[in-house]
Amino acid sequence: MKTFNKHFQKTEELDHLVHYMILEVIPEINISKSADLKLDTVQIEDAESYFNNWLTVGEKWNWVGRIIAGEAALKEDLSKDTKHIFNIQLKEETIGLCEYEIKDGNCEIIYFGLKEAFIGKGWAKKAFELLLHRIYQHDLKRVWLHTCSLDAPQAKVFYRNFGFRTYKIQKERVTLWKQKKEQVQ
Repeated sequence: MKTFNKHFQKTEELDHLVHYMILEVIPEINISKSADLKLDTVQIEDAESYFNNWLTVGEKWNWVGRIIAGEAALKEDLSKDTKHIFNIQLKEETIGLCEYEIKDGNCEIIYFGLKEAFIGKGWAKKAFELLLHRIYQHDLKRVWLHTCSLDAPQAKVFYRNFGFRTYKIQKERVTLWKQKKEQVQ
């Protein structure tokens, strides 16, 4: 697995705005059923392929969490009962991913995203409906997530369309990481 200390390097630090969004009233969701689209649970033995999918989806949006945390943290997350980690599958192709964690009746959607080739084609809406349907199987007080000014420009509107509202905006400093160019010997 590409761990940050071997295959990634810090590139810059910058300030960005983090928008914390909450869904307090769980709405009725009419799932646009598609036999071709499903959420596939990631198993611990699939950690490396999941990380590579995470990197493909998140690199453009400067996702850094899994790079900083490394392989051991991902494997630990995959073994926790509170964490739910999925690849989004369209037929037999992995087109994205989602992760959520449930603690004390609260659900945090940690990651949700599609590979660039599948954005803008309606798959995100269908996949998010599937994700919310899974989340709603738990007894919850609220669902929350955060997005930031480095994320896809349509992210906040996308989440608002599902009933999320911004409850806090916070300026944070982030260190960006990029893959190192592999040395050819």
